[in-house]
Amino acid sequence: MVELKTDTELEAMREAGRVVARALQAVRAHAAVGVSLRELDAVAAEDHRGRAARAHRPVTGPMTT
Repeated sequence: MVELKTDTELEAMREAGRVVARALQAVRAHAAVGVSLRELDAVAAEDHRGRAARAHRPVTGPMTT
């Protein structure tokens, strides 16, 4: 079954995509040989805090629900 999204839901999804894109840019800028995933996770978390966003779960570690 396909669920149609409302304009409000679509805009919320767009904004979430923009937040993630900015966080990935910040992480990419810090990625280098020798930089740990924990350090990159901290970069992403700091970017989220600076934008009043909240991460659903840490980037590193197992992706379980």
